[in-house]
Amino acid sequence: MIQNSRIKLLKQSPNQSGSYVLYWMQQSVRSRYNHALEFAIEVANDLKLPLVVAFGVTDNYPEANARHYAFMLEGLCDVNKTLYTRGIPLIVRRGSPDDVAIELSTDAAVLIMDCGYTYIQRLWRRNVVNEVACTVLQVESDVVVPVDTASTKDEWAAATLRPKIHRLLEEYLQPLAQRDLQRSLLDHNLPSWDVSDPDFALSQLKVDRSVNKSPIYIGGESAAQSTLTKFL
Repeated sequence: MIQNSRIKLLKQSPNQSGSYVLYWMQQSVRSRYNHALEFAIEVANDLKLPLVVAFGVTDNYPEANARHYAFMLEGLCDVNKTLYTRGIPLIVRRGSPDDVAIELSTDAAVLIMDCGYTYIQRLWRRNVVNEVACTVLQVESDVVVPVDTASTKDEWAAATLRPKIHRLLEEYLQPLAQRDLQRSLLDHNLPSWDVSDPDFALSQLKVDRSVNKSPIYIGGESAAQSTLTKFL
């Protein structure tokens, strides 16, 4: 189930010509229980188009080091494999994430993006909305209750916010079934940066290497699911 309150129309374009629907996956990097991904599949099926997923990797992200980047690249390697099994290509490109999304949107009928709340994430999304010509929708997939739904004002204490969230939990704690993509574009000719070897990909980036990759933790939804299963 994808609640309507998770979906925001950020830009409406009368022109829906394009070769594919683009999902800019910058925040919710996973193929399972991802409302933005499942909604993008629905849109692609409605338009009888394939779906392309994009991710932008920028060098020297503020206060990030090799450990952060290694974890991210391992996650991208993992999600690339799981998306492939569903007939969906992941296009990874080096550059500012908003520039990557804008570039790939030139041939997109609709752009779907997930939701981010930090300053830089909001700036990236604002740039994309201002620059692209196609319809843009944003789908919240990282919190149980969407922020704007939980509260319409600044909250200064958990004691005031918690009851508002609890009243909505039954509505939002719902299963999310995976959709089947009707048209695949795995044989595309879109250039993509190879992340199949996360260590090699990391060696190509200009990043702070004062902190090495974690010897314990592995990035990606498969490793996360394994950890959760062991815990349960």
